[in-house]
Amino acid sequence: MGERFSVQKCKLKHKSIALCIWAFFNRNCTKRGRGLLIRQKHRLLNLLYFRCFSFAKRKRFCTFVPKLRNSVKIKQVLSALEQFAPLPLQESWDNAGLQIGLTEAEVSGALLCLDVTEKIIDEAIAKGCNLVVSHHPLLFRGLKQVSDANDVQRTVRKAIKADICVISMHTNMDNAKGGVNFKIAERLGAKCHTEGKGHTEITESTEIKGRTEKEGHTEITEPTADGQRESQSTEIKGHTDITDSTEMGTPIEPIDPISPTEKIPMVLAELPQPLQAQEFVELVKERFGVKCAHCNELLQRPIRKVAICGGAGDFMLDEAIAKGADAFITGEMHYHQYFGHEQQIQICVIGHYESEQFTAEIFQDIIHQACPGLRTEIAATNTNPIIYV
Repeated sequence: MGERFSVQKCKLKHKSIALCIWAFFNRNCTKRGRGLLIRQKHRLLNLLYFRCFSFAKRKRFCTFVPKLRNSVKIKQVLSALEQFAPLPLQESWDNAGLQIGLTEAEVSGALLCLDVTEKIIDEAIAKGCNLVVSHHPLLFRGLKQVSDANDVQRTVRKAIKADICVISMHTNMDNAKGGVNFKIAERLGAKCHTEGKGHTEITESTEIKGRTEKEGHTEITEPTADGQRESQSTEIKGHTDITDSTEMGTPIEPIDPISPTEKIPMVLAELPQPLQAQEFVELVKERFGVKCAHCNELLQRPIRKVAICGGAGDFMLDEAIAKGADAFITGEMHYHQYFGHEQQIQICVIGHYESEQFTAEIFQDIIHQACPGLRTEIAATNTNPIIYV
């Protein structure tokens, strides 16, 4: 505390000297020169301030040297996120991107989360973060008023009052190469299939610095009345499965190079070694902190090839079966979709929040690469509205 006080005292002392020098020139120069001084006041003060510090350091009056930090604006963070997961990847019914705030402001810190709630805004305020990056959009449906009628309106009001900017990366991050599904594969320690020009290989699923390539892609239509996504065009181009095991289902055919704006709603990944169904389910529960998983009848053959679609991904079940997956992991599934797949594929539904809970880690990697030194915090607030009793 004493050292911090002395540094602050030294800082104030030399800033005062700079002010005195500026005041002297202001009094003793011509009218034209005084006008120039006034216009360049802040620039001159900064120059004099650091000159005083340099002189003090040479004379050993003080050991503190101010460090200049490169300020990062919110628009730079937004640009980095949208470059990784372009907005054209989002579904037509979605509302990814900027939600609240002005992007010209400098970032004091970024709080990364799955959902934006009042408690998340409170946490951002407490941690000195003026930027919140979420997976699920705060403004999903249009607001006709901003009062305290519901939780969304209250959250909007609180964010605006605290001058906090909110950005959301939703289905564009679901469909992006290296996005949500790739993170799930990484948590499982599975390998994702990677395509390149003229060949196919399997690569470790890693963080953003060594991201894997995409698996399959499809065009998704608008959601159904109950909010679930439904596929009309589910043409997924496959890729070659490197494993020579005949138990893993049909091989996956190679695909053409992928455009950055092509959607990847599902990832096909390979476990390090085949697992029995019970072992597989226990592994998933352990890696995602799940108390219980919703499964169909346990598969009697080993599981190695896994299809992954985080969140509400039951619309990809048929494609997972068509591509020869041994198991299918998602966050939500309709009751009737469990029927008719006994000994065909192992269904493992772990919960919407649970399947996407590590998405903040993707945000953190993107921001640290694009804006080194910018402070980011993964939210401590658990926003899962579902409790297990």
